Amino acid sequence: MTEREDSQPNDQPTRSLALAASHTLHMERTEGGDTLRIQTANGMIAVTLQITERGVHIELAAAELAVRTEGEVRVDAGRIRLHGRDGVDITSDGPLALTADEQRLRATRGDIALEANDDVTLDGERVRLNCAK
Repeated sequence: MTEREDSQPNDQPTRSLALAASHTLHMERTEGGDTLRIQTANGMIAVTLQITERGVHIELAAAELAVRTEGEVRVDAGRIRLHGRDGVDITSDGPLALTADEQRLRATRGDIALEANDDVTLDGERVRLNCAK
């Protein structure tokens, strides 16, 4: 492939390039945009990068994903959704602060347990117990 390949006529809408460890890079051009996929040796699509007029869409599929940094990790999005099929753990060696316009905590099955090594402080305009909102 050359640096100017994108300016040449597109007579091959799909191209593939062999990568290390029997991985393959697939490049596909459609009217809607361009898609790059990295396929593993066992056929799983590990990375998908779609480039369209709406912007860039990135999808990762892996057995495990780790992000490590000495500094901050910042995520800024219109909406963030996290789902853990077997659970979600959030831990911190320092304080944990949750701030929002409104917060809800709901257990669809089982209890909600609140435990503290020291005092538990509950402060609100009204504290309602055993009341439906």
